[in-house]
Amino acid sequence: ERLYEHYVNRQFAQREEYQEAVMTRRLLGLFRQHAVLNFRGEVLGSDNYKFRIPFVRGDIQALGEIKAIKPLNFAQNDTTRIADHALIWHKRVKLLLEQNVRPDHILLPVKKAAADKRATVAEDFCAEFRNLGVGVVEYGMHTEIVRFAKAQ
Repeated sequence: ERLYEHYVNRQFAQREEYQEAVMTRRLLGLFRQHAVLNFRGEVLGSDNYKFRIPFVRGDIQALGEIKAIKPLNFAQNDTTRIADHALIWHKRVKLLLEQNVRPDHILLPVKKAAADKRATVAEDFCAEFRNLGVGVVEYGMHTEIVRFAKAQ
C-alpha cells in the first residue's frame, strides 16, 4: 500500500500552493531589485493555529509593529476553491488583527482570474479584506508593493 501511495496516488502540491510559491519568489526578486531589506518568512498565529507569511518585517514579539506581505492566488479554475482559499486567509488575517497587528501594516497582492464569475468571487473577497482595513493590490502592481515594503 505504501508503494502504491508513493508511485501511483502521489500527493502533489496543490496548484494554488505552487502558484503562490512562484508569486513569492517573484516578489523576492522584485525586492532584491529595489533594495527592499529586512523582510523574512515567519510563522505567525496562535499557540493552536500557526501559518506562514513569506514576508514579515519587525520583531514578532511586538506584533503591533510588524509589516506583513502575503501574496494570494485567487485565479483558481473553480469559484469554490477561490472561496475556500480566501476564507482560510480571511480567518488568518482576522487573527493577526486580534493580536494587534495594524491592518495598514498588512498587504495582500492578489492574482485574480479573468473577468468572469471567478473574478467576481475574488473581488468580493478582496472587498472583505479591505473592510478589515487591510491593503489589497493586484499582484502585478509592483510599484505599489515596493512602496508599501519600503515605507516605515
